[in-house]
Amino acid sequence: MPFKVGLTNLQNVAAGNTATLLIPVGRNAPTFDRIMLALSGGALPAHVERIVGKANGRIFMDEVGGTELAKREAYRGIDQLKLDDLAAAAAFAELVASI
Repeated sequence: MPFKVGLTNLQNVAAGNTATLLIPVGRNAPTFDRIMLALSGGALPAHVERIVGKANGRIFMDEVGGTELAKREAYRGIDQLKLDDLAAAAAFAELVASI
């Protein structure tokens, strides 16, 4: 049964900085098939330059900037920034399995 997990370990969030979200991994960690980012405080998709997923220093996902991502999501009928790319999920699962 799916459930929501609040990921609150977001660090270094400020204009011009690289924000970091640490996600639990390992034997007892949940499996994520979607990560949703909600912008607040006057932030717009145009302020997001790039979204990169890394595990152990290896990139498993590299998304375009917020404006392009918002256009693609709007075309698909989605009104939030969602990272549920199956290729990225498969690459992440492969990477975690190799650890």
